[in-house]
Amino acid sequence: MTLSATWASSDIEIAVIDSAGLATAVAAGLTTITAASGNIAGSTTLTVRDLILESPFGFHPAGVAKPGYTGNGYGDAQNIGVKWARDGIYAFWFLIQPDLSSQEYDFTLYDSQWSRIPNEMKVLANISPLGPINDSYCLPNSYLPVDEQKYVAFVKATVERYDGDGITDMPGLTNPIKHWMVWNEPNTAKSGFADLQRITYTAIKAACPDCLVLIGGVPGMPPVADYLLNFDLHYKPILDALGGKYVDIMDFHWYGNSTGDYRDAKEVYNQIRAVLNADGFPPIPIWITEMGSYSGDPAPVGPLPDYPLQTERQQALDYFKRFVYPLSFGVKKIFPAYGLMEGLHYGGGYFDYTGLIYDGWDPAGGAPYDLGLGVKKLGYYTYKKMTEMLEGSDWENNETIRDSGDVYIFKFIKQGAPVYVAWWDYFNDPSYTPGKTMQVSLSGLQGTAAVITEAVPKFSAGVEVTDYSTAFSTSMLTISNGSVMVDLGDSPVIVESPLLIPLKTIALTTDAEGGSARPEIVATAEKIYVVYLGNISDGNNRRFHMKIYDNQLETLIAQKTLFKTTEEYGGPTDIRAASDGQNLYAFFETHKTISPDAAETYLWATTCALNDDCTSFAANATLIAASIPMTDSPDGQELLDDPAPLIGPNSVFVVTRFDNSISPEGETVYHVREFDKDTLTLRSERHLDLSDAADGRGRVASLLFRNNSIYMALATTFPPDQVVREETDDGALSDIILVRMNQDWSFDPQTDVRTISAEPDDRENYITGLEADGNYFYITYKQTVGIPNTVDGKHRAMIKIFDNDFNLLLGEQVKETLWGKDGGEIRPSLEVFGNRIYSGQSAGQGIGTGNAGIYVYETQ
Repeated sequence: MTLSATWASSDIEIAVIDSAGLATAVAAGLTTITAASGNIAGSTTLTVRDLILESPFGFHPAGVAKPGYTGNGYGDAQNIGVKWARDGIYAFWFLIQPDLSSQEYDFTLYDSQWSRIPNEMKVLANISPLGPINDSYCLPNSYLPVDEQKYVAFVKATVERYDGDGITDMPGLTNPIKHWMVWNEPNTAKSGFADLQRITYTAIKAACPDCLVLIGGVPGMPPVADYLLNFDLHYKPILDALGGKYVDIMDFHWYGNSTGDYRDAKEVYNQIRAVLNADGFPPIPIWITEMGSYSGDPAPVGPLPDYPLQTERQQALDYFKRFVYPLSFGVKKIFPAYGLMEGLHYGGGYFDYTGLIYDGWDPAGGAPYDLGLGVKKLGYYTYKKMTEMLEGSDWENNETIRDSGDVYIFKFIKQGAPVYVAWWDYFNDPSYTPGKTMQVSLSGLQGTAAVITEAVPKFSAGVEVTDYSTAFSTSMLTISNGSVMVDLGDSPVIVESPLLIPLKTIALTTDAEGGSARPEIVATAEKIYVVYLGNISDGNNRRFHMKIYDNQLETLIAQKTLFKTTEEYGGPTDIRAASDGQNLYAFFETHKTISPDAAETYLWATTCALNDDCTSFAANATLIAASIPMTDSPDGQELLDDPAPLIGPNSVFVVTRFDNSISPEGETVYHVREFDKDTLTLRSERHLDLSDAADGRGRVASLLFRNNSIYMALATTFPPDQVVREETDDGALSDIILVRMNQDWSFDPQTDVRTISAEPDDRENYITGLEADGNYFYITYKQTVGIPNTVDGKHRAMIKIFDNDFNLLLGEQVKETLWGKDGGEIRPSLEVFGNRIYSGQSAGQGIGTGNAGIYVYETQ
């Protein structure tokens, strides 16, 4: 199966389709394009997905505009994964055309309002002839405009300005509006709404045939019986009058409490769908563009009842269910309201407390439920976790596994892998006490372990969340015959089993060293930087090269030689690279032969900015140490091969090792050098003795700075030892341990050391990659099994994924070679960016015969 391709199109110059089916510069829909690759040419029909368009995750409104708040705009919405914005002031006729005797329109307010919405969000806009403060543009007691012809002209002009077709568009328009809602929450208290819907729909389609038109949402609050009675009396007549036409998308609104009202949305949906069917409408999508619950104790304002006190946790639990449950029975988009930040100021009533960010206001005389302007509620973090784990699912193929006995289980398919969501409505159990659980079985899982993530942070209030990456309770269960037993408490859980999917391989050179010097990779949002050793067959001309690709590894942007063999310092051997997101830092070794019996090695440091093509790489190279090769070194000699980088908050470090016995009696000692990030000036250096944690010689290691701690993964020899071959790190059986250290490199051998990989009867060494993201830790290393120079002797490149407590979730062999004279080594590098894993690997039969490449995987 082809997972990534570049296609030539007669309409669009380049169209790139990635592994998720997301295309750049190709309109969504069924698209026929011509493919050309070498001597192969042809045509194919692809269904191109717009993942933002498909996303169900909206907010009304998504933007924040609060005096005194430093995060105004859409940063919060983007942070939590909002993909749809129903924002701001409706396109009111009386505001855009203040003088009906003139055909001039003033779009100043709306140009400003809609241009601020990021391109990564779709826009749902409302349009209407009347507003809450001015209905003079409509006939008395009617929704119909006072002048239909002028109203139609206004609608066409407004839609045309923002439709992105290049005809009288707003200057600088980059995020076209393709979805319009006619007014909001109509009823039969005024006459003529069906005609207004028809008139507006027809005008919108005349200006923008591919725009979609929503009818203003069904209003109301629970209980469901009252809601449906109101619908039958005051909304159904509008649908009946439309006769199955003039609506592309149906909308209804659903609010209520956090103790079960969310479930009645299904009855509302079914009743609305039945009316649409009876009225002759096609199977149009149904959205919920307003939904919500609250935290606090709202006052009984207006017609709303006196809702009881609810906690932040109750609101967060409920919001998660208010998304997942409607998606299970057919709702396509859901928008919490009103809005992302509290602040409708409805007299201290219900709608003052539905937001997910406090606005710093409590009603006069009311209880102080607000925790301060800008403080995020638990629901803010729950929304973010929900989008992280469910966005990109195949929304047309959700499956309800269970919907009974107050237990709800749903199955989503994300990038081909199942993701389960489950919860127990414990509040309906009269015997429930805090801590009680309900056990359920989930089947159809892949892999060896399932990760269980609670959907709500493990706190009582969002103000307690100081580190999002550790805010959620997670656990791991072993998968047996594709199934796990899950205990449900008060929080919904998301259950997934990580998978590693190969995406592509990029060949770099066939003239690489046969395994030990692998390519190093640094990924950014725009580019992929690859540094590798080449020109091996010409022993006097070994070089470090760099290739810079676009972020899809489709286009080679630049390539250059970084460091050549010199008479003074010899030729390059090993290189390790790391990044802080702004700069690439590299440490490398060169090797100079002095005589047939003597040689020297040199350690270098260099850096370059990631916003250029690293032209300064070689010029910035600084010599920082000299030694002799491992094959010649006595015990206690520093070894400069495979120097391990570490990016700290204020410094850059490189860790080398000392030559000692590989047997369990050997000392495990490393050398740490600290450098200034900007100048690479040496700040400090120290010996790091890990003999209390590990046995045998310090071997190739990898380091990571995370959560104010230093993590170091290294191999340790375990007794009883077999015959020791001191000349090679494969000379004794070994496991991988992890040492967690304070920033001063201190640690407690009893609590800060653990074995994280212990495959029986093999050698797990050369730990050449250690990375982490918000959910997992990743490690790459070489595993050696069997006996050299036999059919059972193998070198394997391994990738393992752990949860935040270093429980193993997934371990995969990604490459294998023979161990012996006809084989080669594999020491895989590692870079993690988003859900992509990049590994540089080289393997061959020996020096000058290696094939070096980039291997790209995707986690699911």
